[in-house]
Amino acid sequence: MLKYFDIIKKLSDVDKIRILCDINALSDKKFRTLGIPEVRIGDVGALCEDTYPSPCALSNTWDLSLVSNVADDLFKIASSREMGFVKVPEPRVRINPHRIPVSEDLFLGAEMSKAYLAAAGKAGIAAGVGGFGIYNDEVEWLDEKPDERFIYEYIVK
Repeated sequence: MLKYFDIIKKLSDVDKIRILCDINALSDKKFRTLGIPEVRIGDVGALCEDTYPSPCALSNTWDLSLVSNVADDLFKIASSREMGFVKVPEPRVRINPHRIPVSEDLFLGAEMSKAYLAAAGKAGIAAGVGGFGIYNDEVEWLDEKPDERFIYEYIVK
């Protein structure tokens, strides 16, 4: 990162915030013309599509060794596709009844995310956990059905 310090200094605050908020912004030509190399970004869910069940389906097995083995293979695929960064599933709890989390058990979800991150480390690929933010439809759902205990335990804590 330090070798790009001069380039980063040239970026506006808006561009810096944009990159921090959305890593996909690095795909813009604007950043490549400044000398920031293109980063091929992947997603574990998309890598699963060809060969494996979704991360949610895998987590429903409650088998961490299975998930670890699949994750190792997925990151070999990511490496062969020359991906520089892969987003792994976040340990989200189920807030919206219509959105499927990786697991409804927060501890299991964290262990699943950890397995994907460990596989990324073994493959030498940068990885990051998906966002912990609340999606718009989840905000709407919380607005419709406020529950102080739920909000305190899962949002505030």
